Amino acid sequence: MKTIKSNASLFIAGFILMAFAHMAIQCDKFSDLPDDDDTIITDNKDVEKAGKSVENAFLSGDPEKVKKIVSPAALGIYSDLIENSPEENLKAFGEAFKTREMKALSEKYAEFKFTVDGKEYTIAMTMDEKGEWKIMRL
Repeated sequence: MKTIKSNASLFIAGFILMAFAHMAIQCDKFSDLPDDDDTIITDNKDVEKAGKSVENAFLSGDPEKVKKIVSPAALGIYSDLIENSPEENLKAFGEAFKTREMKALSEKYAEFKFTVDGKEYTIAMTMDEKGEWKIMRL
């Protein structure tokens, strides 16, 4: 019986210690990002031009043009998918992207949404160090 109380006490003490540690090292990095219900919508012509570039790259059906508008980090993830997609799939994506709407926008982040067959998809873009908008998530 004593070991059960001892183990329970250790468990509770560990849980409390973990809670204090979590509060002490909490990351505030993402606290300024909007929730889905609190999206920030702002008009920005550069972002709209970037969206048009995404549309045109996919409508071209050329994987090399598509890869030019993808960030280096995202290219590591999506390169094979882009290279192995048939031309008609890339073009179909471009057609679907024509129906895009701005979902969220900040100084260096933009998110577009579009719907295909009743299902909503998003593309997130970020501004790189050269001031160019690139796809970071498909």
